[in-house]
Amino acid sequence: FGLGPALGGISGSSLRAASEGLEHSRCLTPLLRNMFHPKDFEEDPLVLNEIREDLRMECEKFGQVKKVLIFDRHPDGVASVSFKEATEADLCKLTLNGRWFGGRQLSAETWDGERFRLDIRKRFST
Repeated sequence: FGLGPALGGISGSSLRAASEGLEHSRCLTPLLRNMFHPKDFEEDPLVLNEIREDLRMECEKFGQVKKVLIFDRHPDGVASVSFKEATEADLCKLTLNGRWFGGRQLSAETWDGERFRLDIRKRFST
């Protein structure tokens, strides 16, 4: 896996400088979709840790990462990254949206906390 080549070697400081003047949300946690397929973990469960660490290292370019969660059973390949500041979360979302990771194009969005929780209940209830 690895996000590095997808970003073309852009440094964290140049990314932060590029985000100045943008309107920022209050969200501290961007949601990333299409990070993986749940079947990826069936052959090698340790891939989960690889993805988590790759994502953490890449997101530390945007600011202080508080937590990385991988929703390993979610069919949309969802991960979330919590930042200390909303501007850092916005920068992550802007930079990673549409980028490639492990042969998959990512979709990054603002997580409102409630909508995703309801989505999970709806998708996994029987």
